[in-house]
Amino acid sequence: MKKGDIVNVKKKSLLFLKWKDKSEVSQLTNVHDNSTIVKRRRSKSGVGGHETVKPTAIEEQQVHVWSR
Repeated sequence: MKKGDIVNVKKKSLLFLKWKDKSEVSQLTNVHDNSTIVKRRRSKSGVGGHETVKPTAIEEQQVHVWSR
């Protein structure tokens, strides 16, 4: 997989997601769908940056983990 690739497989109510950013992230869910969001990241110098397409399910899971 290359950075930014998304793989999703849905069978009945289960969705398997695999997404590659710095490392591969896998998730199995029955709550989310295969929708995506665009995340904007700043560069280290503060000028410019880039946008990344990320599965919504993975973003929501990371928000909940880091809010503990």
